[in-house]
Amino acid sequence: IASSDLPALADALAAAPGAPAAARAPDGGSLLHAAAAGGPAAAGALTALLAAATIPVGGRGTAARTARKTPLHVAAATGNDDAAAALLAAGAPVNAVKASDWTPLMAAAAGGHAAVVHTLLRGGADVWAVNRQGAGALALAARAGHVGVVRDLLAAAATLAGGGAEGAASAARLAGVRATSGRTPVFGAVFFGHPRVVRVLLEATAAGGDAPEAHRVAADGGGWTPAHEAAYRGQAPCLRVLLGAAWRAGGSGAAAGVLGATDAAGATPVDVADGGGGGGV
Repeated sequence: IASSDLPALADALAAAPGAPAAARAPDGGSLLHAAAAGGPAAAGALTALLAAATIPVGGRGTAARTARKTPLHVAAATGNDDAAAALLAAGAPVNAVKASDWTPLMAAAAGGHAAVVHTLLRGGADVWAVNRQGAGALALAARAGHVGVVRDLLAAAATLAGGGAEGAASAARLAGVRATSGRTPVFGAVFFGHPRVVRVLLEATAAGGDAPEAHRVAADGGGWTPAHEAAYRGQAPCLRVLLGAAWRAGGSGAAAGVLGATDAAGATPVDVADGGGGGGV
């Protein structure tokens, strides 16, 4: 597989038809895992292995590095769109979960692999699935700053709901899904400093019929808002996006509300910027 020696692979498959199913790489993956990770050079090997049909297409890795990963997880995480499409066509489970309950869509979204995201969505990937931390593909793409993938996932939620007002409302609900911490995807975008993603998420919320303010002060369990996060982390561009959207939605009063929101300890974003060393905010 590594050398893409298809004649040798064909000979090996013919000589010992059952051997590929038992073969394991040092990392615990099957031959299909290896082919899925091999990129274009391994495309022929993947095709040959799928045609031989001796390895379960949804088989999971056995070692720590591949714990519960299917070959589709590997293709998604490495951005191998051709492999993802081939695996889905061969019957790979599109919503299989690996350790920590990650789906292939989450892996592709976290890596910013837009082509694979599209392929998985066409194959029936669940845009609403969440991992053990309650984070879905949208939250993972948001925290990594993959604004195009964020838009694609929101669009998928809208399309699945039939478009129009219902679609916009569905996209807004996706943007507002809370992780186990109580935080919505916008928190991750703020934490890692992705103002363009923050803007897209807020626009989706507003288009869905919610006032943008409602999303910006969607406090987590401790009353911490995205504005608190931006001020504390020194993410001035993200804070400007939050305030600008509030101003457009409700004028100075709404912007003041963002800065005046208090957490469980009674601290405002202004307070934590001062105490958190958020210079420039």
